[in-house]
Amino acid sequence: MKRMISICLFAAAVLICVICLIRLYGAGDAQTEEVRYKETRILIETETTEPEELAESMSIREPYAYLIREKDGFLAVYGGDGITFLFETNIRLSSLDAAVQEKAVMGIPITDEKELYDFLESYSS
Repeated sequence: MKRMISICLFAAAVLICVICLIRLYGAGDAQTEEVRYKETRILIETETTEPEELAESMSIREPYAYLIREKDGFLAVYGGDGITFLFETNIRLSSLDAAVQEKAVMGIPITDEKELYDFLESYSS
């Protein structure tokens, strides 16, 4: 009888160990799958955003001090930020050729003061 009880207790202990191992490794697999899913999703999101960031970072942007734009039919000079209004010129937009008019509507970047005055001098006469 003692032997039978010992065998039953041993079998129960083995069964409990097996159940614990199944839960331990089964939960680990579920967690591993969840981690893999999150990593895959992050990789996919990174791959979709990297080309745009890379393309943007590769574009060469030269700093400019001034921006010439159209204002009320005349050319106006703004700071390099394109917001700070500096002064308005007496150069009419309609007196310029079509290509310069299109550029003036979008904004003509000027790198320094000499280039600014050269530009204004060439179109003021």
